[in-house]
Amino acid sequence: MDKVIIYGKKGLQEIEKILDPFYVITCGNKRELIFHIIEEKNIRCFLFFSSVLNNDDLDFLKSFRKHFPIARIGLFYRGAEAPDISGITVFCYSADNDFPADKLKDFTSEGKPENRRAHNRFEWILQGELKNSEDSTERYEIHSFSAGGAFLKSLSQPLPEGTITDITVRFANVTMTAKCEVLSPRNASSNLPFGFPIRFLNLSEESQSAINTIVSDALFRIIIDPEDGPEIPALDEELLTPDFQLI
Repeated sequence: MDKVIIYGKKGLQEIEKILDPFYVITCGNKRELIFHIIEEKNIRCFLFFSSVLNNDDLDFLKSFRKHFPIARIGLFYRGAEAPDISGITVFCYSADNDFPADKLKDFTSEGKPENRRAHNRFEWILQGELKNSEDSTERYEIHSFSAGGAFLKSLSQPLPEGTITDITVRFANVTMTAKCEVLSPRNASSNLPFGFPIRFLNLSEESQSAINTIVSDALFRIIIDPEDGPEIPALDEELLTPDFQLI
């Protein structure tokens, strides 16, 4: 069953019938909401209900939109005019008896559950080295890192798509070495520079779990406090596996 995650709605009477086809999760605070943002799968949409939007609320929504760009987010704002937030669908209404139930029904029935990747990713700017041949490596700036892969900034494609090679990624206190597959190059976008993605091939389940832990922690911190910059992470020693080496 697809999920709908709700924040800011104190009573569900007028929308219960509309949301009956979905598994509804209501969140009482932002920390609870962020947990579900990060951990839940098969989410049809997120619904925010508000009559007052302060700067913290706006920063929260913008940070959520930035780090989960494919999520469908609807803001139901009780007021004459709500701020325009890029990537978020806003519905205004003036009173409870004027609630736009038809628009809520349309919004929740459109589209499909977000096609979320198997692993969350985070936009640290890391440094690493990709093996180009038996005896040479090239340094890269690494973006969009996750337990499944990463994105390497580059104006050219040094290795053909499908090449299997080795990569070393540097964190604050460790390096990680893994086999990877070079994927097709991508043009620059609003989120990433020119470059190409790679897919990790042989990370152990324990290593993937360690990466998922630091990524989830970073996402939680940046969404709850967008002013908290994405520092290069350090891994606790109890999380280390043979894929990681202390610097």
